[in-house]
Amino acid sequence: MTESGVLRGRVRAGPKMDVKYAKHGVDKQNKGLRHFAIRVCSKVREKRATSHNELADDLVKENFDGKEEGAFNERNPKANREFDEKNIRRRVYDALNVLMAMNIVEKNKKQILWRGLPTMEDEESVKTLQGQIALKREAVDKKRARVAELIAQRKALTRLSSRNKEIATDQSLRIEIPFIVVRTGPSTGIDLEVEAGGEAVCFAFDDKFHIEDDQSIMRQLGFFDENEQRPEQRPEQQPEQTPILKNEASLFDLAPAQNFLSWKTPEVFASPNGRSLHSLYAALQSPEVTGMDANM
Repeated sequence: MTESGVLRGRVRAGPKMDVKYAKHGVDKQNKGLRHFAIRVCSKVREKRATSHNELADDLVKENFDGKEEGAFNERNPKANREFDEKNIRRRVYDALNVLMAMNIVEKNKKQILWRGLPTMEDEESVKTLQGQIALKREAVDKKRARVAELIAQRKALTRLSSRNKEIATDQSLRIEIPFIVVRTGPSTGIDLEVEAGGEAVCFAFDDKFHIEDDQSIMRQLGFFDENEQRPEQRPEQQPEQTPILKNEASLFDLAPAQNFLSWKTPEVFASPNGRSLHSLYAALQSPEVTGMDANM
């Protein structure tokens, strides 16, 4: 029996030899992708920067150092060495792909660069970055939705301006934008408290009421094109709605009598007697309850 395990033309595998690889005298463990990946990883870590050919040359040299060519195939040792060399180079290529997928090494053109072994800190950093990316994307989505809404508002205001130019309207009857409209029934009792200077106003209702802003009014009057794409609002983007007493009604369902006030930026709070009060921190368009036509 020769050193390669060949006896009378037949292959015999030793305790650490596999029949598949015993013909070429190479340990099966040395042929495993995991083993090659470890060896390639160590090489790249040692060199920091290398190439596929350089890695393959080093591993081929290490694999055949101390071995006689005749020990692999007595009949054709040269052909056998070429076979093993090609196999090693292929395994190096596969191992590099595995290491690149794990972000242990990276490839820059023909150069293989060492990045480092993954750690728990790296995983936590990745999760942190992923969370930050998600927040940034959410912020971008909100800004896009806001921009789309502003574009729709601009178009609606342009239509309103064109309409107003076509009709003659007494300037004293115009309502400036922005505004808020409070609508209630003709028999509803309303208590008003106006501070000196008209900068703060409180009022209370003893019956149902409803609040609309200028955008809602313009939408009901048809200045928003419903065929245009409107952004979807997330739940947290929905404007805060003022509580409606008893039941909700549309803006024009109490015609012909419609009593409302218009103002800017209301702050809602509860009164001691349980009725809703609205503290208004802007000058009133009209400091008294007036009956007005629905046309703006």
